[in-house]
Amino acid sequence: MKKIAESCRSLLSQSELELKNALLKDADGWHVSDDSIHKATPGAAVLILRNDTTRRLLVIARDEAELPAGFVGQQSELSGTGMMLDGALDAANAAALRHYFPWCAPKSLRNERTTIGCGDRLGLASRGHIAAARRFKVSPVLAQQSIRELALTGRTFRQVVDDAVFMVFESDYQSGYGADGDHLKKLTDIATALEAGMPMITLDLSDVMNPAAGTWSEAEIASAFRDLPDETRTRIGRIYKGLS
Repeated sequence: MKKIAESCRSLLSQSELELKNALLKDADGWHVSDDSIHKATPGAAVLILRNDTTRRLLVIARDEAELPAGFVGQQSELSGTGMMLDGALDAANAAALRHYFPWCAPKSLRNERTTIGCGDRLGLASRGHIAAARRFKVSPVLAQQSIRELALTGRTFRQVVDDAVFMVFESDYQSGYGADGDHLKKLTDIATALEAGMPMITLDLSDVMNPAAGTWSEAEIASAFRDLPDETRTRIGRIYKGLS
C-alpha cells in the first residue's frame, strides 16, 4: 500500500489525468481501482485500493496540512513531508467523499426522462449496475430498499446510501443516480430514509387502503364520499375535479 502512496505523492503536482496515467497501480497484493483516482484538492488525492479480501480508501497529501478535512483513518508519513491516510469504507469517509465530490451523493431524478430501479440489496452490485446504465440513456436508482429488506440483510438506510457512494466514486460515475426509501409505511421510517440522504420515497399505503372499494357501485362510492370530512372532500374536489 505504501509503495502506491509514495508513487501518488510524487505525482501530486501533475493533473488528475496525468496522475491516473502514471500512478503505480499494483504493489504488495494491492490494486488501485483505476476509475477511483481523484484529486480532492491541488495537493491531495483520494483513491480506492482492493486486495483479495477487502477495499480501503487511501488519501495522499503533499504534507499533513494538506490532508483534506473529514477523512478518517490511520495516518502515516511518506517521503519528504508527504502524508498517507488509510481509511475504511465507513460513514465518515462516505460523508467526506460527498463533500469533496458532490456527484457521489444521490440526487432527485424527478426531471429525468428515463429511470431504472436497480436496488443493490447487499451493497456489492452497483459497479455492475453502473456499467450497464452507461450503455443507455437512463438514470439508475442504485440505492433502493424497503424496511423488510433492511431487516433481512441487517443493513440501514445510511449503509445503503454510503455503499452506493463508494461504488459511484470507485466507478467515476458523475451522471447522477437516485436513492429510494421503498415501501415505507411509517413517518419514522420516512424520516430515517430522508436523514440518510435518500431524495426519493415510495409510500406503501396497503395498511390503510380499503380494497373493497374496488367493487362498490357508483351509489356506494358517492355515499362513502359524502361521509368524508368536509375538509377532505374540499381538498379532493380542488385537486381532481374535471380530471378523468
